[in-house]
Amino acid sequence: MVAINPSKSTSYKELFPYRIDRAQGKFPIKRHPHAVVQLQPIDQPIEGNDRWIGFVVNMAAIPGEITKNPTVAIRYLDKAWQGTGALHAQDMAAARTAVVIGINSFERLNPQEGDAIGGAINSVGRKPELLMAVFGFVWTPRWVKGKRNRKVDIEEVRAAYQQLEGSNKRRAEANEKDLRDKGALPYGIFRDEVIRSEYTKSAVNILKDVNQQVHIVSQDADTGVAAISGVGVLRAYERVLTEMGAHPLLTIGGYHFDDFDWGRKADRRAKQLTRLANELDRAIRVGIAKKYPQMLYPTEPNLLIKAWDGQEGRVSGIFQDARGLALLEVQGPDVPARWWSRPRCPSRSPRPRRPRPGPAGARVPRFRRPTTGGGVHRRSSTGRTVRAGHATARRSAPDAKSRRSPAGDPATCHNACC
Repeated sequence: MVAINPSKSTSYKELFPYRIDRAQGKFPIKRHPHAVVQLQPIDQPIEGNDRWIGFVVNMAAIPGEITKNPTVAIRYLDKAWQGTGALHAQDMAAARTAVVIGINSFERLNPQEGDAIGGAINSVGRKPELLMAVFGFVWTPRWVKGKRNRKVDIEEVRAAYQQLEGSNKRRAEANEKDLRDKGALPYGIFRDEVIRSEYTKSAVNILKDVNQQVHIVSQDADTGVAAISGVGVLRAYERVLTEMGAHPLLTIGGYHFDDFDWGRKADRRAKQLTRLANELDRAIRVGIAKKYPQMLYPTEPNLLIKAWDGQEGRVSGIFQDARGLALLEVQGPDVPARWWSRPRCPSRSPRPRRPRPGPAGARVPRFRRPTTGGGVHRRSSTGRTVRAGHATARRSAPDAKSRRSPAGDPATCHNACC
């Protein structure tokens, strides 16, 4: 016999005991069926003593960031190379530049919601001479159930969602909001999906035929690419790498906070202390870089990864390293690549060895970038001396502003584990 109490209703937690948890572990990824690809061979070989450096810009973005900035790709042909000072500079830039953009969104509870990725892909401006690829992918948040946070498939969550009505349905949909504040965004997966893509590999293979070195450049869609002094970001990178001589495997950039006012009528002291903390963080990094450059954490903003080096006797790029390529293939799209992982402390390595010192005296351009409002960005540069112009990326900034360093006096990193 079954007893029914008509005065008691089933609670929301009983109907929908699911929530989105912090990002960890594997994340299912599906490629969007549509892509725009312009990756054709370049008939412009290196001649004489040419020592060109090529750059493959990698960018992971959401649809809204792309639709607001349709010139997000073509600006790397002109503005990013300002200050080159050579005749036919844009023609040269076309043989040295490629842009690969991965536009991502997450799989939602309501499968009927519109496809924003397809429209964002089509909104990206193009030029025939620009090597570029724009593709999309969808990732699935980490849904968990109950107090024990047992991971569940989205099919199970969606089945429960479809049984809900009214306010309970809206309450379930609220789980999909503020994912950044919940720590639910797998940032490493976003970057890895772009760097692992067949488009990045193709772009590197094309540029290596007409350049001595090819670097993959991590960039954001919502920042500027030209310095106030007139020097573009890729031109700034070129200067830094040229001064080094031997190009390191990793060149680490970051953020430098600025525009703080310590006056009596300025912002709250707690906010002003952000600048002091930033200065201390950079000072600590300078000290570590002089002694143990390999111990510095390679943060992703403005990060350069050497993909190819055609000079004999130099450290190979990641696409020349058989072990590195095997790791990228074996790990698959669900596992963050080792290139983005924290390097192990030399003292914990099975075969410890003395790390090589980072290059001294490399001048580093500073770039200005407001924070995203989701927290404080730390300066991640290992630079000791910063001399160059500034660039401004216009954006609302409820918190402190920051300067963006495209390549901060980078410490060399010669181990594949980095």
